[in-house]
Amino acid sequence: KVVDAWMRSIDAGELVSLAARSDGKMVGCTAIFVDELSWSKHVGELRILVGPAWRGRGLGRALIQECFAQALELGLRKLVAQMTVDQRAAIAVFEELGFRAEALLSGHVADRDGKLHDLVLLAHDVAAVRGRMEALGLSDAVGA
Repeated sequence: KVVDAWMRSIDAGELVSLAARSDGKMVGCTAIFVDELSWSKHVGELRILVGPAWRGRGLGRALIQECFAQALELGLRKLVAQMTVDQRAAIAVFEELGFRAEALLSGHVADRDGKLHDLVLLAHDVAAVRGRMEALGLSDAVGA
């Protein structure tokens, strides 16, 4: 069901996606969701999954960096990512790439056992990325 909905969302233009493969197997993926009908259509929600065997090897960082290019192509001004506060390594990677915590939602996520976890919302100013690229003379790369 999830993959089917994901594919329909890509076809409908509601999201863009990347897939990382190794030896023909998917080892990571991303999606940027944009709701064109909302008052936040300038904001993309970044979702990223990296297979357990590939965590800690830089794949997540590389995928997030590629998503900046997608966000620029989409004309987004902001990217947000959500994760539970116990995902410390993932939070550290996002923060190293310029994301900052904007909200903490207490008891917002329930795991399979029903245990509640706090959710942190991290955000990045995509427009600042565009500005840095233009300052470096990379206007063609950002479609300016």
